[in-house]
Amino acid sequence: MHFSDAIQEYCFDCKVRKLSPKSISNYQKQLKYLQRYLEQPEFDADGFVVVKTKSQMEAEKAAVESQEQNAEEVLVESEAQSEETAA
Repeated sequence: MHFSDAIQEYCFDCKVRKLSPKSISNYQKQLKYLQRYLEQPEFDADGFVVVKTKSQMEAEKAAVESQEQNAEEVLVESEAQSEETAA
């Protein structure tokens, strides 16, 4: 089983347990951050894994959240335009 499959299974389990959609969304985002971190190790010139500081990880997280928010805004905007066109 791949990590992404495990995330989906966990989110399904959360739905079955009737957790709030907001909680499930937050859990899913946090697990995706972990997945991204685990799948993309960085190496220095000597071949050692580079460990990121908390501030570096927070900056990357903020950048990803900003991209996700922009994508959501575009989606809402396009849905609104579709509704206007249909009306």
